Amino acid sequence: MFCRSRPAAALLLPLLLSVACADDPVVTQLDLSAEVSRLTHLRLSPGSGQVYVAGVNRIYQLSSTLARLQEVVTGPRQDNPLSCPASGCPADVATEPTDNVNKVLVVDQESRTLLACGSVLQGACTKYDLNNISLPSQDLPEAIAANDANSSTVAFIGPEHYHAWGASNVLYVATTFTLVGIYRNTVPAISTRRLDNLDFAERSFNKHSMLTVDVKYRDHFLVEYVYGFHEKDYAYFLTVQRRSHLPGQQERGYISRIVRTCVTDANYDSYVEMTLSCGGDNLLQAARVAEPGDDLSQDAGILDGDRVLVAAFSPSQGFTNEPQEQSNVCVFSMKEIEEKFEENIHMCFNGSMQYRNMEYISGPILDGQCPKAGTTGNIYHFCSEGLKISAVHPLTAEPVLSWDQRVTSVAVTSTGRHTVALLGTQQGTLKKVLVSSMRSARQYAELPVDPGSPVLADMQVDLPGEHVYVPTTQKVTLLRLQTCEQYTNCTECLQTGDPYCGWCSLEKRCTVRSECGKADSSSPRWLSIDAGQQCIDMERIEPQHIAIDQQAQIYLGIRALPPLRSGAKYQCVFGSAPPVDATATVRGLRCPAPPLSLRPLLAPSADHVTVPLSVRSSETKKDFVTRQFVYFDCGRHTTCGSCVTSQWQCSWCVYDNKCVNDNSTCHRHVVSARHKSEMLSPSELGCPAVVPPRQPILVADEVAHSLVLEVTNLPSPLAGQSSYTCVIVIEGRTVLVPGRLDAGQFIVCEKRTYFYRSNASELTATATVKWNYNNNIGSVNFTLYKCALLATHQGSEDCSLCLTRDPRYRCQWCGGQCRFSEQCRQNPVRECPRPQVDRIHPRSGPLEGGTLLTIEGRNLGLHRNEVTGRIFVGRVPCDLVDYEVSVKVMCRTGAVTQPAEETVKLGNSAGFTVSDITFQYKRVELLDFQPRLGPQSGGTLVTLTGSNLHVGSNVTVTLGGRPCPVTERLDGVTCVTAPSVEPRDVTDLRVTVDGANRSLAVPFTYTPDPVVLDIRPLKSYVSGGRPLTVHGRQFDSIQQPKIIVFNETALRPINTTVCTVLTPELMECPSPAVPRLSAPAVPEPELLRLGESRAARMYRSPDTQLPTPPQQELQIGFLMDNVKGVLNLKQFSPELESTITYVEDPVYFPFAKDVKAFSGDTLVIEGVNLNGASDERDTAVTVGGVPCNVTTLTATQLVCVPPRRQSDGMLLSEQTGLPLVQVTVGNLRFPLGHLQYDGAGPFKLSGEVIAGIAAGAVVLVLASLLILLVYRRKSTQVEREYKRIQIQMDTLENNIRSECKQAFAAMCTWDSRRGRDTLAAASPDLPAQLSSLAATFNPDEVDCLEQREFLVKVLFPGIAEHPILSRQRPSSPTSPRTSLDVAMLQLEQLVRNQHFLVTVIDTMERQKDFSIRDRVTVASLLTVILMTNMEYLTTVLHQLLVRHISRIARSRHPHLMLRRTETVMEKLLTNWISVCLYGHIRERLSSRLYLLTKAIKHQISCGPVDAVTLEAHYSLAEERLLRPQIEHNSVTLLVTTEETPYERIPCNDYQSQPRHYEDVIHKVTVHALDCDSISQVKQKVVDAVFCGLPASQRPSHHCVALVWLTADGQRTPLADEDATSRTVDGWRQINTLSHYGINKIATMFLVQARETVRTKKYNTPSSVGSFSLPSAFSPLVGSNIYVKPGAEIRVYHLVRPEGPAGGGGGSGGQETAARAVPEVFLTRLLATKAMLQPFIDTMASALLTPDEEPPPVVKWLFDVLDEEAERQGMDQPDILHAWKANCLPLRMWANLIRRPELIFDLDKSPAVESSLTVISQSLVEACLPTPHTISKNSPSHKLVFAKDIGRWQCMVGDYFESVRSRPPVSDQDLAVLLQQLSRHHAGQFDAIAALKELYIYITKYGEPIAQALDSEPTCQQLFFSSRLSNIAASLEMPIC
Repeated sequence: MFCRSRPAAALLLPLLLSVACADDPVVTQLDLSAEVSRLTHLRLSPGSGQVYVAGVNRIYQLSSTLARLQEVVTGPRQDNPLSCPASGCPADVATEPTDNVNKVLVVDQESRTLLACGSVLQGACTKYDLNNISLPSQDLPEAIAANDANSSTVAFIGPEHYHAWGASNVLYVATTFTLVGIYRNTVPAISTRRLDNLDFAERSFNKHSMLTVDVKYRDHFLVEYVYGFHEKDYAYFLTVQRRSHLPGQQERGYISRIVRTCVTDANYDSYVEMTLSCGGDNLLQAARVAEPGDDLSQDAGILDGDRVLVAAFSPSQGFTNEPQEQSNVCVFSMKEIEEKFEENIHMCFNGSMQYRNMEYISGPILDGQCPKAGTTGNIYHFCSEGLKISAVHPLTAEPVLSWDQRVTSVAVTSTGRHTVALLGTQQGTLKKVLVSSMRSARQYAELPVDPGSPVLADMQVDLPGEHVYVPTTQKVTLLRLQTCEQYTNCTECLQTGDPYCGWCSLEKRCTVRSECGKADSSSPRWLSIDAGQQCIDMERIEPQHIAIDQQAQIYLGIRALPPLRSGAKYQCVFGSAPPVDATATVRGLRCPAPPLSLRPLLAPSADHVTVPLSVRSSETKKDFVTRQFVYFDCGRHTTCGSCVTSQWQCSWCVYDNKCVNDNSTCHRHVVSARHKSEMLSPSELGCPAVVPPRQPILVADEVAHSLVLEVTNLPSPLAGQSSYTCVIVIEGRTVLVPGRLDAGQFIVCEKRTYFYRSNASELTATATVKWNYNNNIGSVNFTLYKCALLATHQGSEDCSLCLTRDPRYRCQWCGGQCRFSEQCRQNPVRECPRPQVDRIHPRSGPLEGGTLLTIEGRNLGLHRNEVTGRIFVGRVPCDLVDYEVSVKVMCRTGAVTQPAEETVKLGNSAGFTVSDITFQYKRVELLDFQPRLGPQSGGTLVTLTGSNLHVGSNVTVTLGGRPCPVTERLDGVTCVTAPSVEPRDVTDLRVTVDGANRSLAVPFTYTPDPVVLDIRPLKSYVSGGRPLTVHGRQFDSIQQPKIIVFNETALRPINTTVCTVLTPELMECPSPAVPRLSAPAVPEPELLRLGESRAARMYRSPDTQLPTPPQQELQIGFLMDNVKGVLNLKQFSPELESTITYVEDPVYFPFAKDVKAFSGDTLVIEGVNLNGASDERDTAVTVGGVPCNVTTLTATQLVCVPPRRQSDGMLLSEQTGLPLVQVTVGNLRFPLGHLQYDGAGPFKLSGEVIAGIAAGAVVLVLASLLILLVYRRKSTQVEREYKRIQIQMDTLENNIRSECKQAFAAMCTWDSRRGRDTLAAASPDLPAQLSSLAATFNPDEVDCLEQREFLVKVLFPGIAEHPILSRQRPSSPTSPRTSLDVAMLQLEQLVRNQHFLVTVIDTMERQKDFSIRDRVTVASLLTVILMTNMEYLTTVLHQLLVRHISRIARSRHPHLMLRRTETVMEKLLTNWISVCLYGHIRERLSSRLYLLTKAIKHQISCGPVDAVTLEAHYSLAEERLLRPQIEHNSVTLLVTTEETPYERIPCNDYQSQPRHYEDVIHKVTVHALDCDSISQVKQKVVDAVFCGLPASQRPSHHCVALVWLTADGQRTPLADEDATSRTVDGWRQINTLSHYGINKIATMFLVQARETVRTKKYNTPSSVGSFSLPSAFSPLVGSNIYVKPGAEIRVYHLVRPEGPAGGGGGSGGQETAARAVPEVFLTRLLATKAMLQPFIDTMASALLTPDEEPPPVVKWLFDVLDEEAERQGMDQPDILHAWKANCLPLRMWANLIRRPELIFDLDKSPAVESSLTVISQSLVEACLPTPHTISKNSPSHKLVFAKDIGRWQCMVGDYFESVRSRPPVSDQDLAVLLQQLSRHHAGQFDAIAALKELYIYITKYGEPIAQALDSEPTCQQLFFSSRLSNIAASLEMPIC
């Protein structure tokens, strides 16, 4: 053993380490990783506070601040554990250096020694001086500890009372037995040792202070000791051991036990074991006994001084002792533990137990049997009795907290009345937990200590209780227990729940109690988490604002003001004004406003200024509460409108023309909005105003005109005041025009001529009316116009345009111009001249005509009829297609026989005009096309060549009958091929040019799609260009393949390059360039300047470790026409390596001084990262354009062999005459410099060059200095930015932590018995409401749809009207029948033949264009036709099912049968089950399903629901979960409908439905939330008022409106959006009840809405897009929302979206946490599910619990599946299970749960639908035959329903087994049932209409059906084909 002390300089280290921020909990961290591989123990000296740390081969003595004081080296030591005793190794024993792992570290305070035991020498110990461990030590050669590195040893100092004459302290030791060496046989499991020499405390003939495990079980029954302590008269150990001591029973697993022995028992006869359990977890991980705080003591019912045990448990992995990454923490009182021990011991002595159950402990009492009852007498203290009992009854506790991480260390302390548990984790973090009771606790903080390194069990709190020492594997960290300084406001300080912290009110800071002055004098001075008081706040200010020149007393309402000491007082501070003394009132303070001279100045454009109003104490001189106060100035308003509508209730002095606060200063007339509660316009308030004109005012340019303007509220001019003036503003010019008052309400502006210079046809001008020059009455816009421009087209005036203008313009055509009527000096004309043609296009077309010809010009007619029939191309008429008045006509050309060039002739009422522009008829020819092949997926660009393919107006191309969209028309035509169903040759190429049709019989080959098999290499530089070799197939079918790289997560292409196809199986693609990954480790300019300097050589030294370049992995895809299979190789070819790695570009160092000498050997070029993504073949070096053969390429060097001499073929530099050396790597070019061959002549520099170099050097020096200054400035900015980002990250972390704690607290406080969250603020009675809902539910009230309506939704979903859905009318023999009816009856006879029907179905399904939709439709039609003959339908279904099973049995995946609806049979089976099980559904399942749906809807409505995103607070679906916490309160609405009876409310969607007025409630109480939108509230009101009506008969909430009766009797209409809505940054929030100030209770009237709006479009951020919400899915849609005309608004309800358009969103930290880590809210799914659990269980039980008699059709169907499986040899039970699950639970039950509207008349919101979908998906999972497995990556619904799915799987299996065990259904019973169903369905649907629809399908596939009927012998014998042809002949509709 070696000892050494640290120099005094080492004491400075803690001073350096302790420099930290005040709010940083880490005081010091000592890193010992360089000296010790693992630490094991830490102890504190109670006297000195010094710290002792031990580990592998080291023991450290540290100061209280972790400064190193002394150090002892304890190993490695020469040892041989197999042969060496504790006294040392004999000389003849071979030894080896062995690490000494510290196993015991104990501080003996009495003897001032430190006892340390290691793993060498059989666990021998050493004593050290506690003051200086480096002093000589004392070795104690006793085998104490375990002698290997991993076995456990626990030791502690405790009392012993073995003798009556006295007591002493001893060492209690427990050691796990090891199999390492023979010397372990003498080491007991538990022993008591003397502290002086570690000998046994008692060792006599009949007493031996030790306990051993029986030798028979010792080798395999290994006990792990976790913790030990003493309490009163007992010593305790906590262990983990096997449940059974017997060999071969390892599968019984492990348990944790607490061991007790009396301190008076020297022979361990009082030894007792008892099992401990915490929430079902069985492996104890850490524990600590401590004295609790007063709160916990009172809850536990223990006395002062009694202690509690805090223990952390984890579940085991299987039956091993390996813990899972989970933890439960439990609290046990020592009183409870002792009572449980006594209870178990009494059971042995009172006869309840027969055996002591401790065969594995040596020295059993009474041979392990309990004494007979009554033989022992009364025993008052069992320590004097022989016990050695294994307790039968365990001590269990419910966890106070649980985590998904393992707790490895526990420490307990207290502050005030609180108990704090400090828990270290396997991940290296420290959790701070407030233990409030024996059943509950909460985590209030978690600190990272040493991430990735577990916290050791020996965590210690210092004596003052202010710091904790946290040891990890290689570090020791000193942490402060409180960091109150980090909380900056009262809310943060109290809400964090830190029991150490409280808010020092008058000092306005968060502190511990001792740091707050006079905290004990009154509770408001220091507010703590248990004070029950709220933060001191200024609740109100009266008045909240005053005029800037007004003197007033300000009353401040402040709750809980602390009393001040004598002489101190409170002061008010208004902004920057000096403090003023405040006077205390009953409810707060009263302060005078500051003098006028000390008030702030208003901004030039503002009417008010806001200042902070703060309150401070003269004691602290700190402002402890602050609110905003406003000074306003009415005089800033210059108009009456702005004055009276301002928020300050200003008044307008009409005659004084000013805005004032005091009405008394006005002369005569005053306009004011005071005492008016409703919102009125300025004119309604009495302001003089100009009335907006009802029609636009039109004024012709340069025409004299008098403007007449209607006015209101005009004042009468007083004596000396001027009259009225019109101020006209045109194009910025102002004209003053006198005005006069006419009829008391019109101002007439004198007649003036107005003009404008703009070339616009119309111009808006402004007219403003004033009186007395400055008094503004109002303004109005009028329109100036020019007739000449109104009639101008393309720069010329047009007569037809002039005459067709709006008559209000009064424009006329005169003198060849368009003029205002009063400007015409000649008589206006009524008829325009002949047309003028300026342009026609196209200029050519095919001979066949059909070209859409456009003619543009002037005077092309006043109306359409004028030119109809008057358009010719040559002599051929051109039929009019479209017409635009006077300027354009469009017509379609006729056909001609020969090519010709013709003129265009056009006429109007004035005559015809022949244009100078001609139109050519040309002959169109198709000659060839290229290429001749392409991939099966299409997308090939095919170019057609021929003559005149470019003519005409329209061209279409088809290839093989499929369209080939045209992309380009120049000399030829280019189109894109459509996909083909299979590889094939097509020969039908058709081109249509207007009326000309051409075809070409040249084959085009559809080849199989290309396949990529291999890509090499898969590494590239970011600049790209590296050749990638791609192997595959069918590459030659692609014209221009491209390679793309994209990010796997974003699926966004980054770049692409074009590939070169070498062969059909090989192509080469240059790697695309990507953005640079990061800045290089050494900046490129710096590398270029290195050259051949010493720094460069050091950088390139082989000993220098180069930085690893950053890498980025991207996915490879290929653009090959429309081939999808190669676009994302990772998705479609996962077995192919398709991930390419990009690294930073290489850097090649340039030559020093631009020249490198070459002596004829190899050329060495140096750089960085040269072979990161290239090899010798990818790197090209040229010398003067001549290749330099690359021979070697490493990370830092390239070696090549250049030409031996400078030749004439090289390219030489003009300046130097030397060849340039250039390196090319992909897309990179590196010119390095010039190469000088030996003998090529000296290189001379001229004087000018030398001077230039010198000047350049000077410039370079100056530039370097400038760069240095810029660099220092930038680095400072970067440092500031880094600090800012760090603060943001800390804030984000705190927000996330807060959210996690809140969610965790909700989970931990969930009351499973009551089914509610005891901490939830929203809807605290929701569980009670759900329970009441279930209790009051009456199954008879369920309004199920009739069977006909049910079948309509099943057979024809989404179809509301069709002849088939009509009831079939009974036909009489005398009623006339049409030929169609007769033919359909004949067809029905054919359909009712099994051979015909099966043949038709098989033939249809073989057709390629017989889609899935067609199969579903045909099955539904057959169901309607055969519904009245269910026996026959069942027979057909049975035949189809048997044939389908025989086919599927031979497939690769037989278990997928009936999983999807892909055949007629499968849809027919669904319909058959629906028809047969309707009665079962209605009688047995409907009530449960209805109750489940109603409960989900009720629960969702009790929490916030976002009206825009449709996300809900309570949801089972993650995608519909409203993640942010929305604060809300319940509001009770008293709604009456007496004023608006139900008949007056339009039921807009269901006018035809019968109305039941008696089912309407006229006065109802509705519970809503204050965060509900108005539409949501209306929906809840409608549901409550019309609760007696089915959903289809209730009025839509769009049809009604809500009117709020305020407290003062005013009626306020409520709307989602109105004039009170607030808009911030372009976002407008939907109005809620809280927006109107409605809380707690309100009275409402339900009235008829003025107008109904169905759909409203909302503009949302780019992440969501602009979308319209249909009224059926959103409570918001259809609300009376005010929208500015022409504006596209962006609205939100509860959560403002994020993104460029969204700004920052409005919920602060909660929303930030949601955006960063949305998973923190998933625990709410569990809470939602827990409340719905009874309803879900009831539904599942109804579905999956077997009946005594299952439905006969189910039994029959399952028997058919059983028989066919046996017949086909399908002996796998999983396959049969899958078939049954697919045909009933998945096909019927899951669909009903997901779509309850199939059976009920109800409304289902998207939130309800998503929750039902989750339940349905879980049921589907439960029906799968495979075992249910989950992982952390499983979908959320699988995790939430994990237990249910497993339980449902068993129920499904039991259901199937129960059905199978029932007796089979007889044919007679089945026939009776089917006949009853047939009679019930008679006349429900129109079978004739269904036969008509079926006949359309038969006609469509007539030819193959006829062939199939002819080829089938039975059908041939019955002449089905000819009978079908007869039906067709009667209808004149041929079959083939």
